[in-house]
Amino acid sequence: MTTVRKMREFVQEWAADPTNKMLLLDENRDALRRHCNTRMAGSASSIVEQMGTYHLVVGQAAVLRGEVAGWQQMRLGSRYRSEALLLRSRHWRNIPDPGWSPFTPLTAAHTTAVCLALADPEAGPWLDLFRGGMSERFWQHAGEYPRFMQAIADLRAGDAPRVGADLLGDYAAVIESWRDVGALEAALNRALDRHRERSKTKRKGDLAEFEDVVVYAFPAEVLAVVRVREAIGLPVPELTHALWQSPLTCGCAEGPWPSDDTLATIMRLP
Repeated sequence: MTTVRKMREFVQEWAADPTNKMLLLDENRDALRRHCNTRMAGSASSIVEQMGTYHLVVGQAAVLRGEVAGWQQMRLGSRYRSEALLLRSRHWRNIPDPGWSPFTPLTAAHTTAVCLALADPEAGPWLDLFRGGMSERFWQHAGEYPRFMQAIADLRAGDAPRVGADLLGDYAAVIESWRDVGALEAALNRALDRHRERSKTKRKGDLAEFEDVVVYAFPAEVLAVVRVREAIGLPVPELTHALWQSPLTCGCAEGPWPSDDTLATIMRLP
């Protein structure tokens, strides 16, 4: 099993790789200028999602080095991704029965986890779409983790989770112990075990649940639970897991959320 130290080292190496900056940020910034019109909204959304990934991971690397400014870059990356998926969803509605979803359940779950973990005050439209606006086909292909994120988003909204415990697998214990902070602590430590165990695939060609660099060393799904509980006034358990002992979970961003020309551009697209 990959050690937590090696997971964090990988994030630092990824963030320092100039190829990632060139491909995900520099070239995409130029491509966005060419694609930002109504007819190319779907292409623009993919570009901005990739740019969001870059900002999220580089921000994580900065936070892991103790640089407070990394939080603002993470916030910007999170907003890029949620706005990109919202745009793609609007674009897909104009395609009669395309036969697929505009994004995978894993992509949607990661985006939701990060939005909730960073307590994005403007995440409402994305969370509403994820909670109740996705097709039956989308949820047919969703595993336990995306359904768990849907349940946490429901709880944030003050609603009972719409998904049954039988579809949550390991995560059922989190929902069942929602009012018992002691039991919740054990359930969340098990969720952190799952994150670490499923951060690397065992079969070539498969993608492990948390192998995406956006969440690889960032247990956003567990931090999402903590932030939601804080927001609704419930006690927060003290977690001891090695993956949790991190600047990414012990700190938080302060001040207004950042914006830039790219975000303003994509938010204007229909």
